[in-house]
Amino acid sequence: MKIFLIGMPGSGKSTLGRSVARRLGYAFEDLDALITAQEGMSIPDIFKARGEEYFRQAEQTALHGTGPLDRVVIATGGGTPCFFDNMAWMKSHGIAVWLDVSPGTIAGRMNRNAEASRQRPLFAGKSKAEIAATLADMHRKRLPFYQQAQVRVRENEARPNQVVQKIKDLAG
Repeated sequence: MKIFLIGMPGSGKSTLGRSVARRLGYAFEDLDALITAQEGMSIPDIFKARGEEYFRQAEQTALHGTGPLDRVVIATGGGTPCFFDNMAWMKSHGIAVWLDVSPGTIAGRMNRNAEASRQRPLFAGKSKAEIAATLADMHRKRLPFYQQAQVRVRENEARPNQVVQKIKDLAG
């Protein structure tokens, strides 16, 4: 089984994904790392050199490249479910788990870790107020995609054991 973690940038997909994978005895993959390896450059460099449209195509290619994998937790990018047929593809190839973390919580995380914000092309160079506004707008636009996930994990439920139990409950 494949488990795709989806949610806003900074919602904890990579951090939580590693813990969930360990508890399930699964491998862990980060879609951004797969894209970086596939493209031979960092995500910020891809955005700078080739633009967001190219990045989204590369993201879809990397996502579809996970097709043969099994017993794996995959942390996707925040926008992954929102482009092309990515959300439908994830649901047909595994379980999509939405980490539902409020934009305010994420803004607080990003404001506490300025370096992490600079590494995210859609937030680089923005003030705290601009980051908060961008997150709120992004959340509003992406919510219809995130809501299609088979499993929803609210921020107060985002402990690895709770996530594992929700996945096991769904998988039967």
